Amino acid sequence: MEFDLSDDLRALRSRAREFVDRYLIPTSATFRKGIVYRRKIAAAGGRARELGLWNVNVPSEFGGPGYGLLARTVIFEELGRSIALPPRNRGVMGPKSAPFSYA
Repeated sequence: MEFDLSDDLRALRSRAREFVDRYLIPTSATFRKGIVYRRKIAAAGGRARELGLWNVNVPSEFGGPGYGLLARTVIFEELGRSIALPPRNRGVMGPKSAPFSYA
């Protein structure tokens, strides 16, 4: 059995890692500190869109990227490296699309 990630998933992981390293980890210093934090999160949300990391839970027929479970797991694993936001929360990755709250 093959357990390596495909080239597409490795590229996705690389984009998610870049996003965390360049946008979320630096934002950790201002975590929950008012307007400065909100501006940084808004900027990070724009970058998430550019990197294909926006609305990762949303199927393609509803405007999302249509990622499968493994792709989302790769993304959320990288997001877990930062304390700047709980994964799938705070609007950085798009509006909540789940029928329940993660908080």
